[in-house]
Amino acid sequence: MRNLTDEKGTEVSVPVCPQRIVSLHDLKLTIPLIELGIIPVGSHGRSDSETTAFFRSSAAVTGVDFGTSDNTWVGGKPADIEKIASLNPDLILTTTWQSADLDQLRALAPTVVFD
Repeated sequence: MRNLTDEKGTEVSVPVCPQRIVSLHDLKLTIPLIELGIIPVGSHGRSDSETTAFFRSSAAVTGVDFGTSDNTWVGGKPADIEKIASLNPDLILTTTWQSADLDQLRALAPTVVFD
């Protein structure tokens, strides 16, 4: 584990090599992870219907989207806590503007908040 302080001023112990990351912002967190070769097990995304979700700009930039990877859509804003829990994350990355309950996220896995 490695300790760091997130944007909320909370010290978080994160795994050095997390294997099951959930990312709660497609453009700011998920796409940079994909560009680094890391496919999260779950991600926030955009939706144009109840059944069609996508990462904003990712298919064009990286070729990776929900339909072309093993990444599970966990909703938008707010993200679905139950879907996140079902993925057994070992690290959750979120933003200050994600409206999912931070205490519930932190109860599931180490959670780092970015501004």
